[in-house]
Amino acid sequence: MTELITISESSEAPVKVGTRWLVTIARPGKGSTGTYSEDVLRESGPTAFPAGTKAFFNHDPKRDVRDMVGTYKDGAFWNEEEGELQAYLTPFKRYAPVLDDAKEAIEASIHSKARKDSKGYVKELVYDRSNTVDLVAFAGLEGSGLKQQVESLFAAAAAEEELNEEMENNMAFELTQELWESLTSTIRTVEAKFDTFVAESKLETQGQADAEAVRVAVAAELEEALAGIADVEKAIDAADIPVTVKESLKERARKGEDIADNLAGAVSIVAEAKKEFAPEPKGRNRGTVVVVDESIATSTPNYRVGRWSN
Repeated sequence: MTELITISESSEAPVKVGTRWLVTIARPGKGSTGTYSEDVLRESGPTAFPAGTKAFFNHDPKRDVRDMVGTYKDGAFWNEEEGELQAYLTPFKRYAPVLDDAKEAIEASIHSKARKDSKGYVKELVYDRSNTVDLVAFAGLEGSGLKQQVESLFAAAAAEEELNEEMENNMAFELTQELWESLTSTIRTVEAKFDTFVAESKLETQGQADAEAVRVAVAAELEEALAGIADVEKAIDAADIPVTVKESLKERARKGEDIADNLAGAVSIVAEAKKEFAPEPKGRNRGTVVVVDESIATSTPNYRVGRWSN
C-alpha cells in the first residue's frame, strides 16, 4: 500500500547551456526520502514537473514571489544517455547575473508530491501545482544531496542495474537474432516464389502475345490470298473462254498456281478461232468454235481449237 507524501531530493550544481541552465532533477537510486527506480522517474517525472514548473531560492514554505528564480518552460524530460531526469531552467533577467556569479556553488533540489510504499520505494511522482525544482546553497540540508554518504549506495545500485540490463539485453539479442533469421528465411522463400511467378507470367504473356501475332499474320495473309483468288476468279469468269477451261483455271488458281499466262493464252486462242471459224448462218450449231483444254496435267498452256459439227 502506498501513501501520498511530500518529498525533497537534491542533486549537483546546474550547468549553464547558452542562456539556460541544465538541471539534474533526479537519478535512479536511494535518496534521503525514498528509493527511486528508472521506470518511475522516466514515466512519472515529466508529468510531475510539466512545462512552466517554477524555481525558487531554497524551499521556503512562504514561497515569496521575490525569491522566484525562473521557470522550466519545457518541463522535465528523461535523458536516456545520461540516465537521469533533467530540465532546462530559464532564469529571470534580474537573477541571471546571480547564477553566473554563483555557478558551482548552487545545487538543485526538488519539492514534490509522491507516492511511497511501506518499504521506502517511491512508486510515482505525483503532479501538484506546488511542485518545484529549486536552487539551494546546501543540498544536504533538504533532500538527497548527501552525496558523500550515499555515493557508494548509488554506485552499487547502478552496478546491479547495469548487470541486470546486460543479461536482459543478451537474452533479447539472442531472441532477436533467432526471429531475424527466421524472418529472413521466410522473406527469401517468398522472394523466390515471387521471382518464379514473375518469370512464368512473363513467358506465358510472351507466348500469348507471340501466338496472337502469328494468328493475326496468318489471318492477314489468308485474307490477302483469298482476295487475290477472288480477283483471279472474277477475271476468269469475265474472259471469253469455254466453261471447262474456266473451271480448270480456277482449280489451278486455288492451288496457288500462277495462271495469268494460261488465261491470256486461252483468251487469245478463242479470239483467233472466232476470226477463222465463222458460224454458219441462220443460227445453226454447226461451225460453233470449240476450245478444248488439254493442259491440266502440264505446266504449259495446251489448247486445241476446232469447230463443232453435228
